[in-house]
Amino acid sequence: KAMALRHESVRVCAETRIAAFVRKEIQESKSKEMKSAALIIQKQMRQVFARRFVASLLKKMKEDEMFQLRIKCATSLQTSWRRFFWRNRFLNHKKRKIECERQNNTKKREHLRQKRRLSLASLLYRDVIRIDTTIATVSIHLYEDVQTTMLLKVYVPSTRETFSFRLNENEVRECLERALCSEGRLSWDEMLKRDALNELTKRLMIRNVR
Repeated sequence: KAMALRHESVRVCAETRIAAFVRKEIQESKSKEMKSAALIIQKQMRQVFARRFVASLLKKMKEDEMFQLRIKCATSLQTSWRRFFWRNRFLNHKKRKIECERQNNTKKREHLRQKRRLSLASLLYRDVIRIDTTIATVSIHLYEDVQTTMLLKVYVPSTRETFSFRLNENEVRECLERALCSEGRLSWDEMLKRDALNELTKRLMIRNVR
């Protein structure tokens, strides 16, 4: 009986050890599978995260390149617009300046033309006379503004001097009446005769020329 109990205990002990070994093998196999699966899952997740990170970097780089490109395009457009604006403004200013100068020149020419016409219209007498050894050119102009005046201009080439005398109607009449020894009052027709104007020029300029 003792022998039987001993065999039975040995059998039970063997069974227990066998069961424990089998469970250990099973658990170790499961553990290896779970560890391998966890490694695989981690690897896959790291790949996913790496792809996402790389994709975000590429997107940021692309966005940064697009931003820089937009900045360059905007800068180029602004430069072109400023160049066009200021060039157009300069050309308009130059055009207005040329037009203004043209108008001023036209006004000046018209003024000189008018002045010359008035000067030629008012010219009564022009001659070259000699007093002793002095030669002079004389011109007489008649102006009718508020009152009638006579302007006598004398140019002496030897001294390069110009004299001018402006006389009103009474002074001209008095000077000519003395020069011509007139007994009565002279009319304008008589005062504007060439001989009378010749005497007037000699009488007025003889003192200054000498």
